Amino acid sequence: MKQLTLFIAFFLCLLITKAQTVKSGNPIVFAEAIFGGSKGKAGGLTGGGELNYQIRRSLISVRLIGSIKLSSRTIMLSPVTPIPIIESKSNSEEFSALYGLRFVNKGRALSLSLGLSHNSFTQWHRDTNNQRFKSESVYLGVPFEFNINWFKPQKKRFRIYGLIPIGQPTALGGSLGFKVFGNISRNSYAGIGVRYGLGYHRKY
Repeated sequence: MKQLTLFIAFFLCLLITKAQTVKSGNPIVFAEAIFGGSKGKAGGLTGGGELNYQIRRSLISVRLIGSIKLSSRTIMLSPVTPIPIIESKSNSEEFSALYGLRFVNKGRALSLSLGLSHNSFTQWHRDTNNQRFKSESVYLGVPFEFNINWFKPQKKRFRIYGLIPIGQPTALGGSLGFKVFGNISRNSYAGIGVRYGLGYHRKY
């Protein structure tokens, strides 16, 4: 999760810096955070970040995403004192590059992408003595995603927390939408999540 936080923070800093230098003819480039859930062997509670760059209708994306599955068990401190314990059952990390098409209509965009990923998967087990041990694997996969998101249709002043306007009207802005995502691999998964973006979502 530390890598994910650094990934998102780095690209948000790049976008804010770019906002101070772009005068006209802005590029279409934006970062986003993803939160949701997924099903499959490598699925679970899912979070991640993504950087996107659009040239005409072509969309180039770099995605970092991870999932975790939790399990629970109960230990008895006494015959009448059960203590629930939550443990990690499995977790996965995916770093991928994707190519797709993105279609913009005023303040809304639809996109569909496919790519190649590097995946790692860790699964926890218990032996006959009830001791935990883990198995790890690294493999390639085919990531995919479908996105819909909404953003401001014209230049407006940037708002801190969506409320406090600052500066002059700018192409920089936030977006909100949904992502259907997954990965076809040795440990396939598919899921849906909410995406929040910041950047230049269209030509203004």
